[in-house]
Amino acid sequence: MAKVNERLKTEASFERELLQQQVADRERALKEAQDRQMQLQNSKDAELSRVSLEYEGKLARLQRQKALSNQNQTSSANSDIFRKKLQNMKNEYEMELSRLRQTVAGLEQKLANTAAVQTGSVFQQTQRQRQTLSTGKRKRIA
Repeated sequence: MAKVNERLKTEASFERELLQQQVADRERALKEAQDRQMQLQNSKDAELSRVSLEYEGKLARLQRQKALSNQNQTSSANSDIFRKKLQNMKNEYEMELSRLRQTVAGLEQKLANTAAVQTGSVFQQTQRQRQTLSTGKRKRIA
C-alpha cells in the first residue's frame, strides 16, 4: 500500500509539474502576443499621425493654391478642379484612416482570440479563426 501510495504521489507530482509548465507556456505566449499587439498598435498610431500630418500639409498647400488661383481667376472651372482635388485627397485620407482602424480592430480580435485560446478548446479556436477570416474577406470585398 505504501509503494502504491508513493507511486501515485509521484505520478500526481509529475502531472502537476506538466500542467504548471503548460500554464507557464501559455502565459508566456499570451504575453508575447500582447507585446506584439502593443507594438503594432504603436506602429499604427505613428502611421496614423504621419498620414494625418501629411493630409493637413496637403490641405494647407491646396488652400494656399486655391486662394492664389481665386485672386487670379475669373472662371469657376479652375475652382471646381481644386475642389475636386481637395475632395479626392479627403477621400483618400478617410480610406486610409478606415483601413488603419480595421487593422487595429483585426489585431484586437487576434489578441482576444489568443486570450480565448488560454481557456478554450482547439475546436473553439478553429471556429473563431474561420469566423475572423470570413469577416476579413467580407470587409476586403466590401
